[in-house]
Amino acid sequence: MIDLKHKKETLDLVIETDRESGLPLLQESTKILFIIQTYLPLPFTIAEYGCGKKASILIRKLIHLGIPAYAIKRGMIMEKDMSGEMLKLEDFRKRPHALVAANPLYHPKDFYQEPLLKMLAKKNVEVDTENSIIKAGNYVLHHSREVQFKMARSHIFTIVTFWDQAQNKAIELAIDPTLNTSEAFSVEEQRELLHDDEALIFTAPLTARFQLDKRYLTEWQLKELEQSGQSNGSQASLIRKINKAEKGSIGDPDQWSYANNLVHDNEHDHRQITQTGKGDILLAALEQMLESREKMHGEVIQQRQYLESLVKELYLHDIADEDAEWSEKMLAPLAEVENTIAYFRAARQLANWYKKGHSLQAILGEKVGLKKLAGLGMRLRQRIEEVAQASEDGEGRIDARALNGRFAKTIVEAIRQMNQAGLKVYVDKVGNLHGILFPAQVDTTNGVGKEMKAHTQRAICICSHLDTVNDAGKYDGRLGVLSGIEVAHVLSDLKEYFNLQFPNTNKGALPHLLMVTAFNGEEMYFTGEGVSMPGSAAVAGRSTVEQIHKMTNLKGEVFKDKLVELLRLIQEKQVEGGLQLVNDFAACTTGDGLLECCFDPTDFFTRHTYERHIEQGPVLDEREIPLALVDTVMGIHQEDFTIEGIRAEQGALDINLKLRQLAREFDENMRITIGVMDSSAGYRTPKDVGFALRCQLIGEKNHAGATRYEDRCDAGVAAARLARHFLQTVEDWNAGNGTEYLPLIGGIELLPGTNRNVIPESAAFTLAINCPSIPEALEDNLNYGLRGWIMGNLTLKVKNGGEGIHDFSMEPIGFISASNQIKFSIDLRAASSEAIHIFIKEARVAINEVAVELGLKITSAIQQELMPYHLADSGQVLQLERSFGGSHNPNEAQLEADLLRGTLLQLNVVREFLQLGSLEHFNLFEFVEKHIPPDWKYNVRPFVSGALHDTCNIAGKRESPRVERMTAN
Repeated sequence: MIDLKHKKETLDLVIETDRESGLPLLQESTKILFIIQTYLPLPFTIAEYGCGKKASILIRKLIHLGIPAYAIKRGMIMEKDMSGEMLKLEDFRKRPHALVAANPLYHPKDFYQEPLLKMLAKKNVEVDTENSIIKAGNYVLHHSREVQFKMARSHIFTIVTFWDQAQNKAIELAIDPTLNTSEAFSVEEQRELLHDDEALIFTAPLTARFQLDKRYLTEWQLKELEQSGQSNGSQASLIRKINKAEKGSIGDPDQWSYANNLVHDNEHDHRQITQTGKGDILLAALEQMLESREKMHGEVIQQRQYLESLVKELYLHDIADEDAEWSEKMLAPLAEVENTIAYFRAARQLANWYKKGHSLQAILGEKVGLKKLAGLGMRLRQRIEEVAQASEDGEGRIDARALNGRFAKTIVEAIRQMNQAGLKVYVDKVGNLHGILFPAQVDTTNGVGKEMKAHTQRAICICSHLDTVNDAGKYDGRLGVLSGIEVAHVLSDLKEYFNLQFPNTNKGALPHLLMVTAFNGEEMYFTGEGVSMPGSAAVAGRSTVEQIHKMTNLKGEVFKDKLVELLRLIQEKQVEGGLQLVNDFAACTTGDGLLECCFDPTDFFTRHTYERHIEQGPVLDEREIPLALVDTVMGIHQEDFTIEGIRAEQGALDINLKLRQLAREFDENMRITIGVMDSSAGYRTPKDVGFALRCQLIGEKNHAGATRYEDRCDAGVAAARLARHFLQTVEDWNAGNGTEYLPLIGGIELLPGTNRNVIPESAAFTLAINCPSIPEALEDNLNYGLRGWIMGNLTLKVKNGGEGIHDFSMEPIGFISASNQIKFSIDLRAASSEAIHIFIKEARVAINEVAVELGLKITSAIQQELMPYHLADSGQVLQLERSFGGSHNPNEAQLEADLLRGTLLQLNVVREFLQLGSLEHFNLFEFVEKHIPPDWKYNVRPFVSGALHDTCNIAGKRESPRVERMTAN
């Protein structure tokens, strides 16, 4: 659970390190702990079990944060007396050196509350109130003020080596949120936290054996070592003399693996045991580097490189990933218990406040009140994690592009969650999911049938999408759907467990409803037929089902065919009894039959849509505002280009740079992004050249519409600038030396290359000179000069004249593969129709200039064009929230307090909406805005978003004017 006492609620994902050793700086320790608690939904408040597994998950996250694996260790604290006699004693009160911790889950009354017992029973958690224990999977938790480590008699924790600049030395600190949620702490403090002054402390580099660490020995232990004769016998025999452990017992070092997980999983146990000891070599190498660093010897860089090579040779990153993945599965039952208890406490508090008529609007800005409701945020985090797991490919990346296999698994998980929340689930003919929470007075026996439109027109719809870009984050889109499921689930729980009925004072024939919709295809993986975002376009009636079924993706797959595959999976799960839907797919035998069993998308249209999203989170973070409503969504123009000619690839880069420079001359609400470059067609025969460098620039993937230029790290623009500098360098050499060397540019690849609305993270391309050989002086000038120019220019932030490039490589090769044809896309966003028109006209001139200068033929095809949407007028709610790590990015993250704020706001709005009378002239935007603290909304008005959303199709149900087509020939 997040500690909400920070002065400024923010999250900086960049960990500063010591340049020579690579160690994280000491002042970063608090930030690291905060990031861990923000990203990892672990059962930190369960101290009794799972410490080794939690350490493995922490280690993976530390590595992903850029902390070198050689700077991370496992620590183990063990009871002083591990003799057979003491191991038989289970009562810690009879063991003078038992490890004991306060039980964070303990509450004198909660354990016996009937609602909590029912909630735990639904999760297949057994509660024995007579003996005060909770059984979850293979775990038995004790409901007492203090808990002991009875099974292992030890506790595993994580250690990070930091560099203290002030004292010019390395310092090891423990990171253990189970025992200390507020800070990293000294390793010896484990003894105090676990109430055993003479406990033994062992440390181990990753995959190394646990060994007694002399720095953490007590006086008594030092004497024991002296009396035992340290020089005689093995480390294991020495430890057995000290702790009195019998051979083969849990206190015997010969029985320990590098992670020392006390489990019975033969395959994983065997893997850990066989790898134990391989990391021993790290210890001496690390000590040598630290000694050199502290004494400021010159060998530090060389020793660091040796450590980095050892990390690769030992496959420590792969092992850390495997351990963490296995650990997450093993800890799932404990996480279920923790989340359920935390949620029960929050729901009970919420019910009490509602029953007393308290306004919850003030709680949005109050940390104490939020802390009491933290369990609501924990359950939503759990939902997000479960959907993320369903979407992962075999390498841990999220790839749920519309209608692929992982998207299908995601939909199944979403239906399961809707079922648990008490929603009636409908699938429509384009693959949208609609979950509706009906009050008791509505007869849903026959799925509501012909009355559906009359019901949904009176609904508030919490909506967004579940499809993603390739290598996506956990929050973009998903937050908007899963928070809706959470709101529905909370309302159902308040009714079931606390007798708080659905609020509904509407006197009309039909009540107002809550609907949760997951629109299909928002990330526009399928295109064509003049359709923008097929799911919401179908519901709004702006595109027909037939049009959408004909759409294709870059692989040439047809929307209808892939949709039928999804419906077959849903059918299979429904027949197995795993999913409950209003659609009856059981008897369908053909694809057309499955589609016939789906509902008309327009049956689910409502004007009152409420969407949560995370893009532009850094903008809100700068202003210290958790959330804001979008007044205007930028218009969008997407167009694909084909360039043909000898210098086609050079032309593509020139156009990228020219259009970016042109866009920056407009106001701040203008975005231009060039991506999806494909030079695979029209290759000329690879040609031997006298000089060729294969370059790769690494930036950062992010949302094309939502990311301001100053926040971008666009590898495509950086490539264009480097190419221009290369051409200028060769031109200057020719002018100064009377030569006529011909520079070449080819083999351009931008990644990701499948989505038009993503800023390129990586750009690979070749720079060459078409000549059998070049002078050594020119070669040196290019080899070293280009590298220096990148370091001095492209690595700077945009606001400082650079492009924010994180990394780069330049490898000499003997040829260039160039192409006579290259395809690329532009994604243009602007807040006004006039700006779009002006930019398109000026861009046409710039593109024609490149075509004439380089002798190119350029053709284009518009993929999408939409005018700006004014949501404040239409009544749609697009709620953007403070977030970190970007959007369309694996590093997406949100503070748990903000996650909770957004959910509470939605919950309050929905409850009040359900109590409204007439909806004539009702504007949901104005309604929600009244619930937002004044100092938040007035600090950002008006707020413009660069990202197109499903709710825009609802807002723009009437066709907008078409943009003049941009072409260049």
